[in-house]
Amino acid sequence: MSLINLEEYSTHFPSEIGDSVRINHCKGGSTKRKFYLTRKDNGVVGYCHHCGGTGFYSGQQTAFEPQAPTKTRKSKKKVWTPSEWEDYQSVPFQKLSKEIRVWWFKAGLNVSEYNSIGARVKDSSSLSLPLYSEENRQRSGVSGVATRTFKEGYPKWMLSGRKTVFPFTQSDNPAKLLVITEDYLSALRCSRFGYALPIMGTNLSNQNYIDIHCDLPWRTGRVVVWLDNDSLTVIDKAKEIQKKLVNTQKCGIILLTREAKHYVNEKDLREVLNI
Repeated sequence: MSLINLEEYSTHFPSEIGDSVRINHCKGGSTKRKFYLTRKDNGVVGYCHHCGGTGFYSGQQTAFEPQAPTKTRKSKKKVWTPSEWEDYQSVPFQKLSKEIRVWWFKAGLNVSEYNSIGARVKDSSSLSLPLYSEENRQRSGVSGVATRTFKEGYPKWMLSGRKTVFPFTQSDNPAKLLVITEDYLSALRCSRFGYALPIMGTNLSNQNYIDIHCDLPWRTGRVVVWLDNDSLTVIDKAKEIQKKLVNTQKCGIILLTREAKHYVNEKDLREVLNI
């Protein structure tokens, strides 16, 4: 494991405690932005999913080293609340920037899906997608937000609030299938046929694990793990998830480097999912 000097990336540090950003780090991941920076109450933690490098920045140090006890009072963590979602605006799809509309269509998504998920914007160079936990879904309340940014020099994705999403489907008669994806757009594509669970990264949280084992149709069907598979690290993560689930659930894995959102033909996507 290599240490990364986070001070070199200080201009990209997230401002709010609990927020994360994704940027470039090593050459192998230069186009994938696999370097995560997360703001903690005592500094910023960095981890590169491509090379495995880590770092910590508190203002005085840049490596993972024991910190001397301090009597300085820690700043109170700012908690993102669902009410902040009201600061975002609903914008008709045709009024979004061309760049955002092209990005949406390249993922094989349509205008109806844009409308149905309730996407909103805060500025003309980003698109924010609402995230729902089971508790908030029952209350019709947003529990977190995933924002795709298109500004040069900004992180590709920014997460606020809770990133844990409850499995969902668009189908009136979904297959007994749950597809676990890395990102929201691939999950949205798979949700046309069955259930989908975007884990918004490569780690399966405890809440994800609990939700997967709830009493819904895929419990008598199957679960498929389909992450982006764009590095050996991600592939290992996908295998870890399958290994964790296979003892309690019929669980398979897809190791293709092509993501679900990149399938233009619905028939081809169905064949990969075997439905």
